[in-house]
Amino acid sequence: MFKSLYTKTLFDLRWLLFGWAAGVAFVAAITMALYTSLSQSGIHSILATVPDSLKPLIGSVDDYTTIPGFIGQQIFGPNLYIMTIVMAIIVTISVTVTQEDDRRLQTLLSLPITRASVFLQKWFAIFTIVTLASASVIVGVYIGLVSVDKTADPNRLLESVAAFILINVTFAAITFALGMFSGKRGLTVTVASAYTVACLIISELAPSTDKLKLADKFSLLHYYNNPQVMQHGLNSIHMIVLGSVCLVALILSFVRFKHRNIGT
Repeated sequence: MFKSLYTKTLFDLRWLLFGWAAGVAFVAAITMALYTSLSQSGIHSILATVPDSLKPLIGSVDDYTTIPGFIGQQIFGPNLYIMTIVMAIIVTISVTVTQEDDRRLQTLLSLPITRASVFLQKWFAIFTIVTLASASVIVGVYIGLVSVDKTADPNRLLESVAAFILINVTFAAITFALGMFSGKRGLTVTVASAYTVACLIISELAPSTDKLKLADKFSLLHYYNNPQVMQHGLNSIHMIVLGSVCLVALILSFVRFKHRNIGT
């Protein structure tokens, strides 16, 4: 029925892809629809009462009163990327260590297919799913913009979506590398989850304390939407860093997977 492992994986996860894509678009649309309410003049007095140490967590007035600031902070900020990073990790685990844990991978490798092909086709399937689900955010943004009768710079919006896709793909690559390198579901889930939580906490608190400045450099989120892409454009250095992390993680895990003993 299927000519490749890639197409079979996409077919098996088609409903998961549809569900996550619909969820991402829905959250983006609902958030965008709140722009009018959150951008009222009263937001100035509210933000004025916020302590300086918490302002990096709350955002500036522009993050509530301008379309670029609102989209950059409320759409492409933690409100949504927490959801999509979790999605990327869940999808990756289901395609890698879960299948090895229940011996589907061992059965697959008994067929005339190379380990290199299995590795690459699984990764490209994950990449496709995460990319499509993440890209659906643009549908929600435009639905929300119509509902509040506003417009946004399409070039900056596409750049923001590109950065959004890349950060989710990078977390997927880290999880994929852990799974294909170790083959252990518990270890992969634990390390990927712990690192993700650490990134979230460090990146949220780093702007308000100098003690976390160094640790923040090791957080993938430091290189995402910092500064906001909607207002400042893509930071090419940050994009190169994230792309390099993906590439190195995949290469190292590929070398290990080709020679790792996989029980039968």
